[in-house]
Parts: sequence; C-alpha cells; structure tokens
Amino acid sequence: MRLPLLFIRVRPLLVLGAGLLAACSGGAAPDDAATGRKVSRPALPAAFSLPAPGLIAEGLAYDPAGHALYVSTVRGQTIYRLPANGTLRRFSRPADSLSGVFGLAIDTVRGYLWAATGPVPHLARPGAAAPGVALVRYPLAGGPPRRFPVPADGRPHLLGDVLPAPDGTVYATDSRTPVLYRLRPGQLHPEPWLNDSLFYSLQGLALLPGARTLLLADYHRGVLAVELATGRVRALTPPPTDKLRGLDGLCHIGPTTLLATRNGTAPNRLLRVTLDTVAGAVRAATPLSTGPLPDLTLGTVAAGRFYYIGRSGWAEFDEQGRPLPGVAPAPARVGSILLPAR
Repeated sequence: MRLPLLFIRVRPLLVLGAGLLAACSGGAAPDDAATGRKVSRPALPAAFSLPAPGLIAEGLAYDPAGHALYVSTVRGQTIYRLPANGTLRRFSRPADSLSGVFGLAIDTVRGYLWAATGPVPHLARPGAAAPGVALVRYPLAGGPPRRFPVPADGRPHLLGDVLPAPDGTVYATDSRTPVLYRLRPGQLHPEPWLNDSLFYSLQGLALLPGARTLLLADYHRGVLAVELATGRVRALTPPPTDKLRGLDGLCHIGPTTLLATRNGTAPNRLLRVTLDTVAGAVRAATPLSTGPLPDLTLGTVAAGRFYYIGRSGWAEFDEQGRPLPGVAPAPARVGSILLPAR
C-alpha cells in the first residue's frame, strides 16, 4: 500500500513448499484438452487510464471467470470494472458508501470480490460519511456488498491488502498498527490474529501451496513467512546485495517465483523474486524492464500479463490529502508487461 510517511509505522527459517497459490488471480490462457493448444480468451488492453484525474488508484484484481479486471481508488472511494473487450465502468455504487478502497482480491471458489477499505485524509468527499476500517465483500454475480468492520480498540488501523484462502478464511494486513487480521467463515468482524515482533509495516500477501504458509511483504523486513497452524513467523533471508526493503505487492507466477512491486525505494521497481524453497530464503530479486514508474502501487496477474498501477496519484497530494501546489492531477495509469520466465 502506497501511503505518505505519516501512515507508515516507521532463528531457523521455514522450509518452503514447491509452489504457490494465487494471491493474484489470472494467468496464461488454458489449454484445450483435445488439442493441447491455447484457448483464446477475450482481450484486455495492455494499458489504460482511469476516467478522471485525482482519484488515487491503489489495488487491482482479476476475475478469470468473468474475464474482468477490477481497480480500486482511495480518493475516489470507488471500485471500477474493466471487462475484456469492454469499457471501464464503475462497479461499486454511491449507495455502497465506501471509504478509501485499497487492496482487492478475488475468491474464485465462492465468487466474491474482497476489498480492504478505510478512511484517510485524501478522500474526495471528506464531509460525507466515511465508514471506518473494514473488509467489504461483493458477490461477483451481483447483489449488495457486505461489510465486516474492524472493531475499535483505541489504536489506529488501516487495512492495506487482502487475501482469501481456499478454505474461505480471509487475511488482511494492517499498515498502521502492524497486525495480521483473519476473518473466518461465519465471523462478523476480522480478528487481530497475529502481532509479531518482526512486523513493522505490513503490505502484500501470498499463500504457499496447501495454504499452510502465508508470505507477507514488510516495508522494513522484506519477505516474512507465517506458519498458519501455529502463528510462527520467520524472516526469509534476503539476497546478499538487497535487503528487499520497500516491498508493497506480491503476486506469484510460478512454483518458486513471485512478482513484487517496490515503492519504498527510489526508483520504483517491478521485481522478479526467486525463492530458495530448501533454505527458506530469497535467492534473487531481479528488476524488470519497464517504462518510468513514478508512483507505483499494487498489481495482479491477468491473461498472461502482469498488470500494475504505475501512476497512482499519491504523489500529487501531501500527507494531509491536500493537492500539492503547482502539480496538475493526471488520471491514474495502469500498465502491464508479459509474464517473465517462471
């Protein structure tokens, strides 16, 4: 989650599994069972802009069943939907009364879009009702959303990213008070499940196969591994030349490969992160070639490409959400690259 500094709270390792479950949905076109050839699917544009300036785009998610990409906005307090071969349109409704919308994720098993939401000074409608910090669930087939608010406990909270697991449990990271939240089926509120001394500024998430181990991006620590059965947390050993600070989003693209967005260092980068599954370490973090990424946030895998928000709009506002003098707001921009080798 890309936020001004005001909002960022400034042993033996786990042996990792051989593959990853999708924190980001999508991927290459499926094979035709009879011919082995790739099945064509409706096309998404390689790049596009949001419909108005100053919205502050933050999260992306892809629904492979509906062939649609979803984009969240913080200042706009809106979720947009871009269907393949279609037009970008508003998905959420004003009646939903969303706060700022941060991370998005698709539960492909149950047909839900999950959104991490919360108020910040940057909201375009500060005088309007801005609900508190919550997970919001939308049925992809249609119908009203359902809110799962984070209970007030006297501490500041802001859910920056969200990830549904195969069993229906939803995990979310808190970027103000470093806590890993968990919402199990049937619960009405996310519970502050895990608070570990290694947590500093939690960001993106990805699950290892079998849904037993959760990877977390931490702005200061790099990549952390959480054993879900015990709550045990370990920091993955970084490469010798890179401490992996400033990571934001995580997406898997192969058995031992992640794509990460990095916006806590200059310049902003997309990284190909290779895991050493035996040693419990990050073997390499390789920058990928892209155009300038002046204001990078999160990304997702969709139809053989990695989509990312390269110009989000955070840089156009100060920490109090006020437009910076002399800076003309521009529409947020989503770009993409072909998936690199896995």
